[in-house]
Amino acid sequence: MSNREVNGWAIQQRQGTQRSTMAANLLKRSDPHVQYSCPSCGSENTQRLSTVYMAGVSQFSAVTNGFGWAGGFAGGSGRTEGVSQTQLSLTTAPPKKRRYWRGVGLLALSPLLAALAAEVCRRIAGRLQWSLRFEDLATTWFFLIVIAAILLLSRTFLYNNRTWPRLLQLWNMSFHCSRCSRVFIPGLSP
Repeated sequence: MSNREVNGWAIQQRQGTQRSTMAANLLKRSDPHVQYSCPSCGSENTQRLSTVYMAGVSQFSAVTNGFGWAGGFAGGSGRTEGVSQTQLSLTTAPPKKRRYWRGVGLLALSPLLAALAAEVCRRIAGRLQWSLRFEDLATTWFFLIVIAAILLLSRTFLYNNRTWPRLLQLWNMSFHCSRCSRVFIPGLSP
């Protein structure tokens, strides 16, 4: 039995049955030994995506002090902070929730956008010798923009509450092969 199987599985013996308590067995398979080897190349050099992601992220902070002569005595100090991330960590990052800023921004700018669109339509209509009132055009464009903003906000809400949790669950179950770079879910991938 490999170290991964020994460390990852707690097998309880009750009346001759075995029950898996490892989080990787989310599919409730009856076989307590889930294959962690890569289905493409057979390598056992695999890690969870969450481990690969976190191993590639590091925070740094530095303080620099100095003094010298620049036509007179001078001194200074500076502070640098940030986050460094490897390319592999970027490619194995968890799925992100969508942000609401597009829909909210569209709502906030809807009066201005409606006025601009109404003026453009009024000028085009004037060249075609149609008589359209600016107020009617602005009202129509305002409601169209508000409907578009509500659709954007609804779409974002549905993604964040229905699709994203499933994607995050799949990400949490996925492994990365360090040999061939394949991402797979043990027990699911062919």
